[in-house]
Amino acid sequence: MGRTLIPVLKALCDWGQEHLKQVIRE
Repeated sequence: MGRTLIPVLKALCDWGQEHLKQVIRE
């Protein structure tokens, strides 16, 4: 299970950073 969650967590982190950037811009 851990191996499957790692890429998912990385994807969420990347998406979260992009989302925060958009929020800060506004």
